[in-house]
Amino acid sequence: MVLRYEQGNLLLFSGTQNLSVAPIREGFMAARIADGRVALTFQLVEVGGRRFVFLRNIAYSMQPP
Repeated sequence: MVLRYEQGNLLLFSGTQNLSVAPIREGFMAARIADGRVALTFQLVEVGGRRFVFLRNIAYSMQPP
């Protein structure tokens, strides 16, 4: 999974498609499929200029945009 910005939008590449991402509450994000349904939720944390995504008890380190 890859979290990235493209044309001002936050996207999550799931391995087969890009999913648009939007905040749902403080620190939590939802990736949605094209019809608007939530595909998955995750926690986004920024520490010292680095981003970490917590998804299903696994932490992924992401580079800043």
